[in-house]
Amino acid sequence: MKELVLNLLDTLKGWNSDMSTKKELPFSIIPFMYERISTKELLHSGIIAELLRPNGKHGYGDVFLQEFMRSIGIDPQAQDFSAVEVKTEVSTDESRRIDILIVWGNNAVIIENKLNNAVDRPDQLKDYLEDTENKGKNVLKVVYVPLFAWKRVQEYISAEVEYLYPQKLSAWLNACVARSPDAREVASPYIRLLDYMDQSNQNYMKAQELYDILKQEPERMNTVLNLAETIDSSEWTKFLFEQICDEVKNRLNESEFWHKSDGKTSEWLHIGGPEIHKYWVSVDIWDGRYHVLYYCYDEREKPRTEDIEKGNCGNYKGYYYYELSESYRIGDDGDFEKLIAKVVELLEKSKK
Repeated sequence: MKELVLNLLDTLKGWNSDMSTKKELPFSIIPFMYERISTKELLHSGIIAELLRPNGKHGYGDVFLQEFMRSIGIDPQAQDFSAVEVKTEVSTDESRRIDILIVWGNNAVIIENKLNNAVDRPDQLKDYLEDTENKGKNVLKVVYVPLFAWKRVQEYISAEVEYLYPQKLSAWLNACVARSPDAREVASPYIRLLDYMDQSNQNYMKAQELYDILKQEPERMNTVLNLAETIDSSEWTKFLFEQICDEVKNRLNESEFWHKSDGKTSEWLHIGGPEIHKYWVSVDIWDGRYHVLYYCYDEREKPRTEDIEKGNCGNYKGYYYYELSESYRIGDDGDFEKLIAKVVELLEKSKK
C-alpha cells in the first residue's frame, strides 16, 4: 500500500487542487433556501428578469440592463431602451417557453437559463430563435446561462451565443455596483448566492480534472478511492485526535488531564475529573483544518483572551462557547505546533 501511495503522489506531482485558496464566503441564508427550492430555474429567471427591468422594484433604472448588455458585447449607448420589455416564460408557436426575452424596438435578446443544470432539449434554441425572428425581431444575441463554466450549447444556431455562468453573472452585478455603489444593497444577496454556486462549480471542475488524470491507470484510481475511504473513516479521525491528546498531555504533565471524543469530528479536553471542571477545550475537524473552541458554564468566567474575543461565540445546551479566529491545517507541522501551543495555553488558563 505504501508503494502504491508513493507512486500515486509521484503521478500527481504538479497537480494542485488549490484548496488552500478556497474562497471563504460570508454566511448567508440564501444557499440554504436555494437548496430547498424545487423550481430553481424559475427562481433565477425571476431574479435576473426583475433586475433587468428599468422600472423594476430595485429602483436603479436601467443600470442593471445597461451593464448586462455590455457584459454580452452589446453597446448600450447605441441602443434605445426607452420602451424595453423583459418577459419570462414566453410561449412560442411550438408551445415551448423562452426563459427570458428582452425586446426593444426591432431588437431582441434571448436568455436560456440552465442554472438548475437541466439537460438541453432537442433544437430548443433553434426554435426560440426562429419563433422570435418570425415575429419580426432581430435577435442580437442568444445568452446561455449554464451552472458549469465548461458546458456549451450542443446544437447549431445562426445567432451568436454568449455564455454567462455564475462567475460572469457575479461580475455583471459587481460592475453595476461599481457604477452605482448604492445598488450593493440590492445586488449583494444574489452575488452571494452566485459566489456560492461558483465555488461548487470550481470544486466540480477540480474533481473532473483529477478523474481525467487517474482514469488512465485504474490501479492508481483504486488507490485514491481507498485513501478517500480511509481518510473519511472514524479510525483516521481517532488517529488525528490521539496525536493531539498525547502531545498535550506530555506538555501539561497533568495527571488529571481528561479527554473524550464524539467518535466523529470533535475531541473535548480539560484538566480535572469529569465533574470538577469549569472550562474545557474542543478541537473540531472540518474543511481539512483543526478548529479550536473554548467552552465554559458561566459566560462571566471565560478568560479574556484576545483571539477568543475575535472568534464566533454562542450557546450550546447551556454552555457558552467561543471559537478561535485562527484554524490550523491538518498535516502541516508548523500549524500542528501552533495548535498544540494554543490548546495548552487555554487549558493552563482553566486552572486559574
